[in-house]
Amino acid sequence: MTSGAASSWNLANFGPKIVTKGLEPGFKAAHLLKDLRNIIPLAEEENLVLPGAALVHQLYLAVMAKKEGEKGTQVLARVLERLAERELDSTKMS
Repeated sequence: MTSGAASSWNLANFGPKIVTKGLEPGFKAAHLLKDLRNIIPLAEEENLVLPGAALVHQLYLAVMAKKEGEKGTQVLARVLERLAERELDSTKMS
């Protein structure tokens, strides 16, 4: 998924880190949460509905609850693993 119409920069760059559980920050999860905390009230003032931002805000609050805010934003995959009660299996990735 790194070329063509279905290409994704995020998948190409963060996918390997997520699969190998590499959590070194390029951009810290805590900084992303700070940005979301700024965006959501501004959107409310303008009567904008941002359900995706609200969901991501909640998920990154879960990151912070686990004291993982200093890790890279890809730590979100760990939250999703915990919610799904499943762990990514790198042996099944191709």
